[in-house]
Amino acid sequence: MKKLIYILFASVMILTGCSEDFELNDNDLDLNVQLLEGEYVAFSADGANTTVAPEDAKEGETVELNIEIPTGSESDVTVNFTFGGTAVYGTDFTVPGGSGAGGSVVIVPDDGGGTANIIDNADIVVTLLTDDTQDGNKTLEVILASASNGDGEVLVGRGGTDILKSQTVNISDVDCGDVAGLYDVTGDILVDDFGSGPYAYTDRIALADCSVEGEYAISDITGGLYTNDYATAYGVGPAGATIEFDPAADGPVTWSGVSDQFGGSVLEDPASATASNYNATTGVITIYWTATAYGERGITTYTVIP
Repeated sequence: MKKLIYILFASVMILTGCSEDFELNDNDLDLNVQLLEGEYVAFSADGANTTVAPEDAKEGETVELNIEIPTGSESDVTVNFTFGGTAVYGTDFTVPGGSGAGGSVVIVPDDGGGTANIIDNADIVVTLLTDDTQDGNKTLEVILASASNGDGEVLVGRGGTDILKSQTVNISDVDCGDVAGLYDVTGDILVDDFGSGPYAYTDRIALADCSVEGEYAISDITGGLYTNDYATAYGVGPAGATIEFDPAADGPVTWSGVSDQFGGSVLEDPASATASNYNATTGVITIYWTATAYGERGITTYTVIP
């Protein structure tokens, strides 16, 4: 049995030494080896995955979509791409040097001075634009159209197929909702490990789902604690949340399902004399929160910027 394994390993090593890529399927030692002939470029995917997950992003953010040439190339590879979906070039997004018809990016081969064992690759950089218009969420599809290097045509998609030939970006509208907009945020930290804060920053909020009024996404319900000191000390990320309130009237602000990333949750602070609330006259959102794992407490205040 060991001899069989060594022979199989040697065979695979011989195959990987060729310029062709391949897929190896072991069916109880009834091996089926399918060669993928020729050079090709495709969107990057982990391992043997044949799909790549959509990128979720908001207007105003930048998205990098990675493409690669697994077989390598001895010369620069120019990759041309087109756009699909509901997003409009120049209104909802741009790419460097692009147009409504598409764009191109160049994969520069590793000259040997870079990181070892890294496949030659490049990023398609997509800038998502804000338009101050409530026009709903959009989708953008980036589709590889053609590619070439110094030797001529290079296939697009894994092995020249439709596999990994396109990638989708889901774009969230940051302008939808009756109280959507840019806010000044103050994070007053009452109890934590470091005597942190207060923090001050800006945050753009909008409906978490443009079709459901009253549910708004905020970046960090802890008012900056988890984005700053706790991120540095403990490696946690922002405690993003979907808060719910009636934008037409004074009333309570509620939320659920927010992890404090230490095994507990971020909840309404029961020790506060005032409940989290929205003031329809001033547009101020005030959140009194506590983290249950270790008892951090704070007040996060959102004041709309006119």
